[in-house]
Amino acid sequence: MSTHWIVIADSARARLFQSDASLDAMEHMETLHHPESRQKSGQLVSDNSGRDRRGGSGGTLSGPSAHDHELDVFSRELAETLEKGFDAHRFERLVLAAPANFLGKLRGHLSTRVAGAVVASMPKDYSRLPSQQLAELIRSQLPDDAGLPSGVH
Repeated sequence: MSTHWIVIADSARARLFQSDASLDAMEHMETLHHPESRQKSGQLVSDNSGRDRRGGSGGTLSGPSAHDHELDVFSRELAETLEKGFDAHRFERLVLAAPANFLGKLRGHLSTRVAGAVVASMPKDYSRLPSQQLAELIRSQLPDDAGLPSGVH
């Protein structure tokens, strides 16, 4: 029986769940947080001295690019977590659900091997839903070839 990992994410938080192939119940494993993704641009760009957090002069990142940078940092961190889980044989199939912009960044950071384990990629923000509602919702939106036993949809 194969193990699925399910990632429910937004730009600042990712919840990782594990389930068997039927996806009847999802067990919460871990939550990753990236609060910088929720900060205002001015907070991301400089510290109190007016210097850029990366060591340069203030103002090198501004507006949406500061947020894009933080989305990229968090999506890369999440991709590394998934890579480690895959390498440790903790899952065979992967389901991703996140807002489209974050989902695109995350998919861009997945290795070919981990990307090959993705059986469903949902551009949806389920991050605020309680865990109890997620299993049925995710199962109902999986494509027929997602690796579920026949008759499970």
